[in-house]
Amino acid sequence: MLLLALLLFGTPQWSLITDDTRATVSVSNDRPVVLELGDAHNTHRWCVNAPEALIDHVWQGERQVPTAWRFANGNLSEKGTILTLIFQNANPRLDLRSVWRARKGRGPIEHWTEFVNRSNSNITVPQQESLALDGVNAGGKAEAWWVRRGASNALTEGG
Repeated sequence: MLLLALLLFGTPQWSLITDDTRATVSVSNDRPVVLELGDAHNTHRWCVNAPEALIDHVWQGERQVPTAWRFANGNLSEKGTILTLIFQNANPRLDLRSVWRARKGRGPIEHWTEFVNRSNSNITVPQQESLALDGVNAGGKAEAWWVRRGASNALTEGG
């Protein structure tokens, strides 16, 4: 299905929407791209064409190894609420999942990353920013929120 969409339309695009937020996500140059982020009624566009960076290295044992992520697949859930983009690295064998979720009702569209180690060795992954959104333009008064999540002490771990 994805291959057919690529052949017919070029770059794939997926839209997620809550009662007050809309995001259109795509993939370009093997990176996720927020094509558009704005309110659900298309009256404000806060962000346009913002590519997201993927980690550029991992540690395999004591050795730092560069990554070369390749887009493998994109899947929007049946209800259209969860988008999973899968990127793969050949050496070491890793999957990176870029997961986007639009819950029912008011609220943001969430994003997080997941890693799957498919190699036969221990891999250490540096911090992966969940979402950077370079070029955000709120068009007026805005509030920025930072949520610290992670492990046993969210004050020192997570971000």
